[in-house]
Amino acid sequence: MVAMTAYASEAERNRCLSAGVDACLAKPFGPEELYQSVEDLFIDPAKTRAPDAVEPPSAEARYAALLARVGGKVQLLSSLVRLFLADCPKKLSQIRRAIARRDGTMLASAAHALRGPVGLFFGDDETASITRKLETMGHRGDLAGAREAFADLQRKLLRLCDDLRRF
Repeated sequence: MVAMTAYASEAERNRCLSAGVDACLAKPFGPEELYQSVEDLFIDPAKTRAPDAVEPPSAEARYAALLARVGGKVQLLSSLVRLFLADCPKKLSQIRRAIARRDGTMLASAAHALRGPVGLFFGDDETASITRKLETMGHRGDLAGAREAFADLQRKLLRLCDDLRRF
């Protein structure tokens, strides 16, 4: 059984696994993650070997991965990239204002709004983790470390936007 949840925390994953599920996927996820999770349920771990060291993907590989996430639909990917490039600076500005105002509700909302697109472009990596961290900080009203997390998020998203403009 594969659980699907909107919460990507380790605690939520452990809760699902403790309830008896075999795997846990956090939204947003693409079809390939779902297929892989189901396939992993049927693979004999004794027949698998440790993965080789992984190099960061090239721009071409990242584009191919993004295209695969949208089912090979070039026009859809182009539209999503345009929307993301237009919206990302606004969301970063909202996050910056929320932190400056110490407004946890505003921070949680703006960080949550970035989670979907960041999930599409990054999957579950450090950048998606930063958006979740900021959202959680906002919900808890504890913004200690929010400026540093925002600085990391901003650097990563600015780099992503530069890469996306090249596609």
